[in-house]
Amino acid sequence: GPAADLLFSDAMDTGGFLTYDGGSFTATRVDAGGSSTDITATLTVTLSGTGFEVLFPELLPGERIEIAYTATLDANAPAGNAFVNSADV
Repeated sequence: GPAADLLFSDAMDTGGFLTYDGGSFTATRVDAGGSSTDITATLTVTLSGTGFEVLFPELLPGERIEIAYTATLDANAPAGNAFVNSADV
């Protein structure tokens, strides 16, 4: 059956040097046959600290959701450092 209430979150926990760019989040639902539908307008992005979270109400068998968003690196970030970021589902 379908998966319900999938929570995607990215805290951008990089010491405060990386911040989600509000309004940049997009999501596309791709069905098992490869047809895609932009579902961005049906979702609510909730800001959380320097990151965000989005609740996907349903994912049907064979479907996938493709997401994209941008973040800004603070101008005061130390040069030469790596800022590893990860997201959770």
